[in-house]
Amino acid sequence: MKYKLSYSPEFRAEIIDSVGRTRLILGSNSPRRAEILRMLGLDFEKIVPHIDENIENGEMPADYARKLALRKALAVKAEGAGVIIAADTIVVLGEKIINKPENREEARKMLEELSGRIHSVITAVALRKTGSEKAVYGNSESKVRFHELSMETILNYIDSGEPFGKAGAYAIQGRGGALVQSYQGELDTIIGFPAMLFRDLIKELKSEV
Repeated sequence: MKYKLSYSPEFRAEIIDSVGRTRLILGSNSPRRAEILRMLGLDFEKIVPHIDENIENGEMPADYARKLALRKALAVKAEGAGVIIAADTIVVLGEKIINKPENREEARKMLEELSGRIHSVITAVALRKTGSEKAVYGNSESKVRFHELSMETILNYIDSGEPFGKAGAYAIQGRGGALVQSYQGELDTIIGFPAMLFRDLIKELKSEV
């Protein structure tokens, strides 16, 4: 199945109205997040932060995602007034965080683990005004169920190159959609940028004095 993201004209208008004339700076190198912002009708600049993404022992997955999004937002250095947007997406199976595969073997193991099972996808978003260390942040969570995957399916998918650079080693909006039996929650959370959460956070940030 092909999972295609779309937004209603009414929602896009609400987002554009919430942002207003605010200059947006995306602190991410993710083409998926950039694509979602463009789908929402928003203009933005891009500055890629570099942070330590190591996890602390015993850290809860949602806390970890929020912490990384916040670190990214704080790591972006920009001149002039504006709002910095940062996000982090993780896949969670049980209590295990599954990050991006470094090689084919890691991708194979991740996909084998996810095969036939339900996992969570958590995307955290953090916003802050340039010149301020104070940020607003939150997270959105969706559930994904995979089909039972044959080894042939897994290896063919890895051969496509799509698993690399993706949390959980798949992209639901691409060829990886064929691996997915169903999902609950917001599709853009799974892709990597929950628009409704962003709308709520930009309103919260702009309401602060």
